[in-house]
This record gives sequence, structure tokens and C-alpha cells, in this order.
Amino acid sequence: MAAVNNAFCNGGRNLRTTPTEALFRFEQMGIARYEMWRSVMGNTTDQLLLAMSGTDKLKQSPEALAYELISLWRLFFQIKGTNPNLETISPDWINVPNVSLTPGRHHSMFFGDRLMKYHPGHVTDPPLQFSAITIFNLFDEVNKDSFAVPEPLREHAAPFLRLITQCLARSDIGRALKHIEISWSLQMLPKDFREAVLDQIRSAPDQATRNMTIHRVKLPDQNTAVEEAEQEGPRDILQELAHEPPESPRTKSVENPEDLESLYRRLVAHAVDVQSHLGILLKIWNEAQRVFVDKESGQLKIPALVYNSFLSGFMALSQSEKTIEVWNHMITGGIKPDARAFNSLLDGCSRARDLNGLKAAWDRMLKSGVEPDEYVWNTYIHGLISLRQINMAFEAMDQMGSKWLASVNPVKIPTRLKNGRKLAPAAKKKFAKPVGNPARPTLEVVNGAIAAIVDISDMRFDKKLVFVHKVLQWASNFSIKPGIITYNNLVKLYIRENDHVTTFKLLRQMEAEGIEGDAATHTMLISAAFNNNKFDHLNHSEQSDRIISLLNGLEKGGLKLNVYVYSNAIDRLLKLHNNISAVGVVMRHMAARNIPPSPQIYTSLVTYHAEQTPPDIATVDAIVAQLFSPPYPPTDNYLFDRIVELYARTGEVGKMMATLTRMSKHGKLPSWPALTAAVKALAEASDWERARHIVKDVQTTSGVAQGGIMGGWQARGVFFAVVRSYGQYLEVELAGDALQHAPALARTGNNVETQSDGRNVADEGLDYMTPEAQDLYDGPGMESGEAEFVNAEHAGYLSEEMDGPAQQQQQQQR
Repeated sequence: MAAVNNAFCNGGRNLRTTPTEALFRFEQMGIARYEMWRSVMGNTTDQLLLAMSGTDKLKQSPEALAYELISLWRLFFQIKGTNPNLETISPDWINVPNVSLTPGRHHSMFFGDRLMKYHPGHVTDPPLQFSAITIFNLFDEVNKDSFAVPEPLREHAAPFLRLITQCLARSDIGRALKHIEISWSLQMLPKDFREAVLDQIRSAPDQATRNMTIHRVKLPDQNTAVEEAEQEGPRDILQELAHEPPESPRTKSVENPEDLESLYRRLVAHAVDVQSHLGILLKIWNEAQRVFVDKESGQLKIPALVYNSFLSGFMALSQSEKTIEVWNHMITGGIKPDARAFNSLLDGCSRARDLNGLKAAWDRMLKSGVEPDEYVWNTYIHGLISLRQINMAFEAMDQMGSKWLASVNPVKIPTRLKNGRKLAPAAKKKFAKPVGNPARPTLEVVNGAIAAIVDISDMRFDKKLVFVHKVLQWASNFSIKPGIITYNNLVKLYIRENDHVTTFKLLRQMEAEGIEGDAATHTMLISAAFNNNKFDHLNHSEQSDRIISLLNGLEKGGLKLNVYVYSNAIDRLLKLHNNISAVGVVMRHMAARNIPPSPQIYTSLVTYHAEQTPPDIATVDAIVAQLFSPPYPPTDNYLFDRIVELYARTGEVGKMMATLTRMSKHGKLPSWPALTAAVKALAEASDWERARHIVKDVQTTSGVAQGGIMGGWQARGVFFAVVRSYGQYLEVELAGDALQHAPALARTGNNVETQSDGRNVADEGLDYMTPEAQDLYDGPGMESGEAEFVNAEHAGYLSEEMDGPAQQQQQQQR
């Protein structure tokens, strides 16, 4: 085989067989060895690069080598693919899926693992990976002057190129680089040429990301053995992109520059939604600075909306320094902050529960002359209410309405007599000159305000009702009629109060107004069915039948079931009826519709098994093992917090620490209550060494606290109060007097954080305190001047202009 391959690469004429034909014959005879594919494809690729460099004395042309290399890959998929075929060498790409150049889901971050999914009969070792990436680079437009790919070959190889691009985008190609270290042929390349090859190999994942969204590769209309639907593998939470299913690649053109922008906005949103640590978002930020480089000018051109996503993302993770860096990067790039940019800042401050930052960002926007649109007003008002600044939020709503009315309503100017007496207003109407283009009050603002009021966890129902009616009155002043989201928020308000009479009145009113319920409406109705004792008189089997009947009825009514409907039903079956068998039925119903379990479902399952008498730790262990194993189901930090707390409560300190450590490596920020529970459990087990490690990690923002800690200042105060309560065991030996001052060691918001189920973090943290800690606890323990984000000093960083190196140096010092 080596002799045939070398003869072909050396330009041998009158060969009786090509490398492709020889390999196929060996496979038919059953004597082909694993090393043959690796050797032939790796060597052919190396010889192609040598021929292109112009220094090799081989007689075979680069074009002939390229044709043969593509032929080898086509045969490789035919024989090593999902459905091997040894009858004859096919001219088509058998077992190569008909993929579209849109972001997809992958089970692994490694390029070789992704590609091997489509050829399970052979491992993708470094020579094969290197060969595939080299083909991708050679067929790219950037190399058209170095190697002009014949158009027939380009069209023929299009399915393979699409597959490489799909697998290569945002992948890890470290293994492919090993081939360069061991290939003697590549060592013969001229230094400059070899460095260029290396640079292109390293940048291939970024280039594939660009090509996947802004380039179009023509796909010949030919049959393939694998449909596109089969390309989606198991989900990897760190790689998964939240996107809608793509249309058929035969009908959809993906030549859309906005696709790349949308991809990175989704990546940022996903990283923040799963509450990952700073490292993951930093990786995306660094990657964006490589991907958005214009190929012709070489200049960095990150779109404004992508900048906005990073502003909101870094601020939501309480990373004010990185927010400043992105802001200044945007200014340097010539993008002047607009309403959307300030909206991103406001949204990030709201998520980080940073009231000072929210106010300062709003003031900065007004001073810069940017007129807030309805989205900015909505973000600001919703943020104020969620941070319990309700009166200030109503003032903002009045300002919004007044500014808009002043821009559209005529102002009648009365005339005066010489003696100062007033006459009737003049018949002629004059209009007030609007400042800018004030936003009109909209239903979105109304919905945002009501949603924020309803979600306040520790406010009395009657008080919420007063505020909600005030918002509805404000809406009626502008003839704003409620919509489905408005009604859903009202239904949620009354269901939480167990006022089912009013709830069904609202539903009848919706029906009278022709407003159809959506998935959120029916999710709440399922909750109401459980809360209204509809399941109480049924045994477990009848409950299973009843919930499935409800779900099928919703589907027949035209509602597309989603994971929120299922998670709500599962939560109620476990909490109210301990019906684990019905949960199994519901989850099979989900699986039949290809709906994966959500973090909320895993949280419900873990909590149920841990709270059994005695606790079913074995099942909890099995669930935790599944969370940390491929294909990595979707998770969030609250799920891991609950696991840590449950292990702490049951005295499983070893498993608690293992989960806490792996949680940090998995990219999830722990909360103050989880760390408080961990320290208390270790103290009760007299495991002072590991307890000290946790406190040290918190002080140095490393280890389990790397990237930050979720929660407000009060929950943070609880943690340090617990630590102080153990005196010399933790305080003296580790930190001395440092704990007395409650230093700002981790980045968190200014207000009390509430979890997704409405529980108050600070209040729950008190459950973990010793009596001594109760006496020591005296509130947040944080001076207002230590708030991190946009205070008076910080506002100066967010400038519209950069004054050169002097200002940049000053910012670095700050």
C-alpha cells in the first residue's frame, strides 16, 4: 500500500491502480489495516502541501493530488461510515450527511470526535484530522492565489466541505497539530510556508465559524444515506447553541451576514442563562475578537448588537471590570453607544441586582443625549420594581407618559391684556416642540411592570394587587389593552394566592376578548388543577392517567407542549403526591416528543429522593453522575446548589465537596447559601481543613469561588457570620482579623437575591446558622462606597471618546 501511494505521489505514470483503488481492494479482501488509512491519507496530504510549496521535486501536480485526496475521503466515508458499502467504489458521498451551514449541536468540543460520529468504523486520529482541516483551508477563498481548486472538484467535494465546516466551527483542534510534530515531510517545507500552514490550521475553527454563517457552498442535488435530522448528537451544555431548527438546506440560503452576529448573541445569552463563570464568557469574548476580523481590511468589526450582548452578559455576572473593557473596546471601534447599548447595561445591572449601577447607567444615558425607547423604559422600570424601588418605577412611568404626551398634544397659549388679565385661550393651537423622539407607552412596559410586581417573593398579596391595579390604570390612560402576557401574569398572581374563583373569571374574560391561552397559561392551569384538589382523591395509577389525559388534551387543542409544562407537572406530582411512578410516565411522554429534561426537573428529582425517609442517596448519586457525564444534560447553578445543600443536610460531606468542586469546573457559580451549608456541614463533621479551604477560596476568589459567587450582600453576611461563629477553628487560624471587616471578596449585587422558586437566599441562609452566628449577624456588612459597578466614579469610565494612552493608563490603574 505504501509503495502504491508513494508511486502515485512521485508522479508515476502507467500505474495499474490508484491508492483509492488499492485501499478498496484490501478492504474487500478483509486484510486492510488501520494504519493504511492513516498513512495514505496523511502522506497524500503532506505531499500535496510539498507540491504547492514549489520546493519538492515530485512530478505529480497539486491538482492530481487534490483529486486523489478527495477520492480517498469519499471512499473512507463509504467504507467506515454508518452504513458500510463494499460492493463497488461509489462516485457519490455515501454516509455523508446533507448538513446546512447553520450552527448545530455537538456532543463534544473536539473536532475529531465530532467527525468520527459520521465514520464510526475508524477513529479520527491526528493525520486524518490534519488532512480534513487542510482540505478546508485549501478550498477556502483566502488560498485561491496559492491553489486554484478546479471548479468541478469544488462542486463535487461540497458535501464533504460542508460537513468539515459544521464539525470544525468552534472546535478544539489540538490533536490535529500533533501530526505536524511527527511528519518528516512537513519538516521539509520552507519555514515561511510551514508557518503559514500552521497559522491557517490554528485559525481554521474561527474561519469555519465565519464560513458557516456568511458563505454559501453550493450543494449538488444528490442522494445521501444520512438525513440531516440524524446529525444532531447528544447535547453538551457548554457547547449547545439555543437556536431554532434550521430549514431544509435545499431550500434555505444561509448567505446572511447577520447569522454570525446572531450566533454570538446566542452564545453570550446561553453562557449567562446557565450562570457560567467568567472563564467561559471570556473565551467567547476572545473568540469574537478573532472571528469578526474583516478578511479584506484586516480590521476588527464587531457588530454593535454583539457588543451589547457582552455588556449585558458581563454585567449580569457582576464582572464590572470586563464590562468597562467591552465598553471602551466598543468606543475605540468607532461605535457610539445608542439606546440598545444602554439597554444592555441596564439589563445587566438588573440581573446583577445592582441598584446603584442601574441608576448611574440611566443617568449616564440621559446626560449623553440618548433618548430611551420603549425597550429601555421597559428594562429600567422592570429593574426598579425587581429591586423593590416601586415608587421610583411609577415615577419613571409617569415621566415616560408625560414626555410622550408633550410631544403629541397641543398646548393652548392664552393671550393677555395690557392690565394682566387673562383672556380665553386663542383659537389657534400651538404644539409643544418634542425633544428627540419620545417613546410611546406600550403594552410591553405594562407587562414588564406587572411581571416584576408579581415575582416579588415577600410582598403581601393585597399590596401587590394595589400596585398591579395602579399599573393597569396607567395603561388605560393610554388606551393600552391587556394581552396574553398581561393575563398570564394576573393568573399567576391569583393562583399563587389560591384564588381559583378569580382565576377562572380571568380565563373567561380572556375567552370573551378572543385571547387564546398559550403554554404559560396552561402550565399555570396544571398547577391550579393540583392546588384545587383535583388529584387528591385519585390513587397513583389514576393520577398518572389524569395527567397524561391533560397533556394529550392540550396537544389536541393545538398547544405545542414544552419543557416548562412538563417540569411543572413533575414538580407537583412529587411535592404534593410523592408519585414517582407518575413522573416516570410523564418523562416517557416527554421523551416521545424529543424534549430533554430541564434543570428544574433534575432539581425536583434530586430533592424528592434526598428527602425520603431514609434519604435515597444512591439515586441522588446516580442522578449526579449523569449530570457530570456525556452527553451532559442541561444544568444551572441552582440545581447544583440544591445538590450541595442536600448532601450537606444528609451528612454526605465527601460527595458534597466533590459536587462543589466539579460544579466550579463545570462552569457554575455557587451561591452564598450553598457555601454556608458546606462550611456548616464540614464543621459538624470536624473537617476543619476543608472548611478552611472553602473560606480561603472565597477570600481569594479561587477554587470553588473562582469567577464569583451568586447572591446578595445579606446572604454574604450570613456566610461570614457563620465563619466567625466557629471562632478559632476557622477565623484565627486562617484569616485573623480579616473576617471582622467582612471584605468585599466576591462580586455580587447590592440587594437580596431570590431564587427561581421565590425563596429568599438570605432567609434560607439563616437556617444554617449556629446560635452564636445568629447573635453575630448584623446585616450585609458592606459599606455603600464599596459597590462595584456604575457609581459616580465609574460613570466616568463610560465615555463616548477615548483621550488616548493617558486615559487608558488611568483606567488600568483604576
